[in-house]
Amino acid sequence: MSAEDIRRALRESRALLEVGYVPTPGGPTTEPTLLNKALRAATARGRRGGLL
Repeated sequence: MSAEDIRRALRESRALLEVGYVPTPGGPTTEPTLLNKALRAATARGRRGGLL
């Protein structure tokens, strides 16, 4: 079990205690464009570790 797995488990258990379920990120609200490419890359990587 890696540190990332432990971190995810702690984050999910905290969400369960606070709101009763594990919220998931919503779908994209914008069209992929050249201008938002950097932001899309950062948020895609951030979702894995919980940080941007």
